[in-house]
Amino acid sequence: MKSESNLFVRQAPAKINLCLEVLGRRPDGYHDIQSLMCPIGLFDRITVRVAEEGIALRTNDPELPVDSRNLAFQAAALLMSKNSSVPGVSIELDKQIPSAAGLGGGSADAAIVLSLVNELSAGSCSSAELMKIGAALGSDVPFFFLNRPAWATGRGEELSPAIVSPPFWVVLVKPSFPISTAWVYSQWPVEKKKMGQPVPGAVDLLVQGPSILKNDLEEVVIPRHREIGLIKESLALAGAWGSLMSGSGPTVFGVFFEEGAALEARDSLQREYRSHGWFVDVAQALL
Repeated sequence: MKSESNLFVRQAPAKINLCLEVLGRRPDGYHDIQSLMCPIGLFDRITVRVAEEGIALRTNDPELPVDSRNLAFQAAALLMSKNSSVPGVSIELDKQIPSAAGLGGGSADAAIVLSLVNELSAGSCSSAELMKIGAALGSDVPFFFLNRPAWATGRGEELSPAIVSPPFWVVLVKPSFPISTAWVYSQWPVEKKKMGQPVPGAVDLLVQGPSILKNDLEEVVIPRHREIGLIKESLALAGAWGSLMSGSGPTVFGVFFEEGAALEARDSLQREYRSHGWFVDVAQALL
């Protein structure tokens, strides 16, 4: 991280869900989940500077809002409302994580902005307080304060750090069509409920086997978007150990235990999907 007295720069990682179980709908309208989340080496770059007043947000992604509809903007506003020592901030988002992809880019940006604005105000909030503030912005936001794999329960904000092995890489394929997280969860049957299992502190993927890669939300998404299933088949043909839709999609990732094999698969899939204009890349799991 680069830092000066009035300027901080930090990277915000993407995440994948190695498994995601939906346990049922809560009285507050959200859903209880149990998910093993893992950060990956695909990053947004965030620069925060002190400004004279207010919040100014700029980004290289023309499709992203730069006002209070943006989660990073909301993060800065919320923290500044709790601490008046910073009169204003200027935020630059260099987006490399695809938006609305199931990769947590918006939540990661919000977490980093909370951290950086907190540092600009001389660290007035503890890490625990920042995570609590983050949970008010979005269920995934607290995860990005850990910088390591973790089990997420409750709405996703209750975290238990986990050890995941062995090292692995993921090939990411994001189709161009959007999928609304709110829509996906709204389609989950109200009567469908199950109990969460005890979460292990250590997960060896090779011992667990590819069956650990399970996302209940595929039951909702694949019938509507058959492309998700076809991408999983393409990843299998490219040599992936296993594949899964991340979060509520539409990004699908394939797991590889050798970087060279992952790079070859990425190149093959980039050729396959070039005419579609889909995002295809490779990233290492941050364990």
